[in-house]
Amino acid sequence: MEISQDIIAKAGEMVRSNLDSYKSEISEAFIQNEEILDVSMKVRFSMNKGKFKIQSDISFVSEKIKDSQTVWYDPHQPELFSTEEPPPDRSLEG
Repeated sequence: MEISQDIIAKAGEMVRSNLDSYKSEISEAFIQNEEILDVSMKVRFSMNKGKFKIQSDISFVSEKIKDSQTVWYDPHQPELFSTEEPPPDRSLEG
């Protein structure tokens, strides 16, 4: 069966509905992500018993997490500090 103009129009309505539904979240994510935001839209067409199934998906990252860790590591250098507990200070004992 052919995908008609009506089916395409319905898919377009669904995409628009997703964008409208998430308008405030998209706007907030856009601001939080330094005014750069990728919004992915996906439309899937399938058939079952002579009827078209149209699925519209939306995907975007609402929170940008950026982290960095740097360490200079020399496996041949002994540890400078031990993680063991120091012995108790007995100098105050009478």
